Amino acid sequence: MTKSQFHIDIENYLKRNYQSNYKVLIESEEKIPLPFINRKFKRHEILYNPDVVLLDPKNGEIRYIIEIEDGNDPTDELRYKVVFSDYCIQIMKRHHTQYNDPKFIMVIKEHHSNEKKNITEGKKKALSARSDFLKSLIINLDKIELIINDEPLEEIEFLIK
Repeated sequence: MTKSQFHIDIENYLKRNYQSNYKVLIESEEKIPLPFINRKFKRHEILYNPDVVLLDPKNGEIRYIIEIEDGNDPTDELRYKVVFSDYCIQIMKRHHTQYNDPKFIMVIKEHHSNEKKNITEGKKKALSARSDFLKSLIINLDKIELIINDEPLEEIEFLIK
């Protein structure tokens, strides 16, 4: 699947602005196989490949899992990606390759045509409700953050410290 310019721009922004503080892994450049577990285990199944992961350079732990969505219906994507992220972190904690709870950020492109704007307002409400519901279920992620904007860079900068 070809990535949109929106998707590519956000990946480039994250790499350019955060590689001095984090190890930035981008799915289009290398596979990001979650869960990360010690290679000595015989069985290592990849359950999930997020778009971008920011790792702590000192201990290799995941600090941020970032998904970029510019399709028409991100509500199902949000549910799938949050649940798989949480489950992968749980596995990694069990194998002692992750001790802290990372933040999950989903960046969603907001569409501005009149027809799509009405859909977007409905999607915002659905995503917000789904996000609140998922927050009640998730135990291994520190926070679930949604950014719904066609120019999300300032919001990303605010969330990633």
